[in-house]
Amino acid sequence: MSTGEKDAAFDRVYAELFRDVFSYFNVCFGAEAAEDLAQEVFLRVWKTLDGGKIPDSWRAWVFRCAVNLKNDFLRQKYAGKKQILRRAISARTKRRRRKQRGAYRHTAGACPSA
Repeated sequence: MSTGEKDAAFDRVYAELFRDVFSYFNVCFGAEAAEDLAQEVFLRVWKTLDGGKIPDSWRAWVFRCAVNLKNDFLRQKYAGKKQILRRAISARTKRRRRKQRGAYRHTAGACPSA
């Protein structure tokens, strides 16, 4: 694919799909993040064209990129929160187990010896 053909193909795909991709991200994350994520999707389109690959359906391919990028974004966004949540759950579980062990010891001490 020549440079002119690549430019024309990119311009066509961008003109047809940018608004839809932006809207998809805007619903999920708001306008500022949507702009960045949509640009990242079209950077991937450019790299694909640069590699000489041409998908059968640009719309399906672009939206698959958008969904994958959204999932990556959410993973990164919530990775730190998951660690905090795991620590909190772990601490709560440890407290509960200590309390249960204390209750078992108390109960066992109150039972008559055989």
